[in-house]
Amino acid sequence: MAGLCEDGNEPPDSLKAIKQVDSFKYLGCTISSNMSCRQELKRRIAMANEAFNRKRSIFYGPLEKELKKILVKCFMTK
Repeated sequence: MAGLCEDGNEPPDSLKAIKQVDSFKYLGCTISSNMSCRQELKRRIAMANEAFNRKRSIFYGPLEKELKKILVKCFMTK
């Protein structure tokens, strides 16, 4: 019989209303129906750009070159 669980009972209402979507977020990652990671990569690159731009003043400020190198190494290992 269609629509019944293995034990013969009706499934709960929460399972009856499941709809198919093209993508969804799971643990902070975007999962797409075609298993492509293109959108996820774009999102992560955008986040990295945003983080770098917030720290831009450090790299273009009045700090010494050696100190800037140390800061870059510090930020890249996190």
